[in-house]
Amino acid sequence: MLDGVLPGEAFYADRVEMTLGRVRIERSGARFVPAVAEQVTGVIHLTFADVATFLRQPEFLRTIMAGIDVVARLDLALANDADGGLRITGAVEILGSRFPISTSAGLRIDDGKLVVSAASLEGVPFLGALQVQPFDLVLPLRSPPGMAFTGVSTAPGEVLLEFAGTDFELRR
Repeated sequence: MLDGVLPGEAFYADRVEMTLGRVRIERSGARFVPAVAEQVTGVIHLTFADVATFLRQPEFLRTIMAGIDVVARLDLALANDADGGLRITGAVEILGSRFPISTSAGLRIDDGKLVVSAASLEGVPFLGALQVQPFDLVLPLRSPPGMAFTGVSTAPGEVLLEFAGTDFELRR
């Protein structure tokens, strides 16, 4: 598993859908403000383009291309796979020659982390001789107290991160 390889300070969400249930309203000075939601559920929509940005980080590429990253360059893009996962496509350029590659990847949430599990890479005729291997890319997901990531799926052109929680503080 590749854990902590990618920068985790920030990422962009295309859209966030959130439902708050049983919200406690408190007085703050002369007005009332939401304070705590007893229940929260929602979905964070990440475009494939934003997720692919993570996959293009030099730290990640260096890890999966161990030893050949000095003579090879990897370019990746994402698409929907027929089984509800991801299709990672792109090309590897080795010593001036460009070879298309592709792999299927599954998605799961594991202990608060988004795990992208790639199967064997296809496309480069001599791939078996290279040290490029299937991988689990682990993206740490941090959630505020009272909330946790509960699932992941795909929709056309995006990854959907589901979350839920209880007693969620809204005053942060």
